[in-house]
Amino acid sequence: MTTGYNEQELASMSGPRPLKEPGSVEWCWQTVSALQHMWQSLRLNYEHYITLLNEAEAEAIWEKIPPDNPYGSKAAMLKQVEVGESQDAHKRMRIQTLAAQAKALQQTGRPAAVQKSAGNSNVYLLRRIARDHPDTLQRIVDGEFDSARAAAREAGIALAQPKKTVVLSDNVERVADAIKGYYTSEQVKQIVGRLNS
Repeated sequence: MTTGYNEQELASMSGPRPLKEPGSVEWCWQTVSALQHMWQSLRLNYEHYITLLNEAEAEAIWEKIPPDNPYGSKAAMLKQVEVGESQDAHKRMRIQTLAAQAKALQQTGRPAAVQKSAGNSNVYLLRRIARDHPDTLQRIVDGEFDSARAAAREAGIALAQPKKTVVLSDNVERVADAIKGYYTSEQVKQIVGRLNS
């Protein structure tokens, strides 16, 4: 009698993993299933989180809530959302997650081909780092970098300077965040120096 399930699916349905003998075929299949599920969950949850964060940024919701005393800045809002994590910690978590994805692609043998037209996107840079600089990729996963661009510069990958417009407005925090997100910390120091001269 055919059940329509493969060996991995049958092993995963045959009872809780902790009750199986570690190293047994059923335990191994169920471990693979758990890893697949957790990987998908991490990727999907992260993508959903970034989508919501982008929507929050587009509406500058930190200026609207709480209504009687708004957060006032994205960083202040993220401290509440991320249980005290700073914006730098948020950026580091984001890049670590992307690096883990690139590392998984590298380890599973999926193609990590780099296309010239890919530009400087995080995915492009991380795949290139995974392909050509696995030691730097591990340093990203370990939390040494807060951006793919910083890791790429450290690895000696030449980066094209993307064109970006910083819109000046009365919201100084938003302008400062845009500048910090575009320029390196050394370039930001140069800008501050020029403004103070």
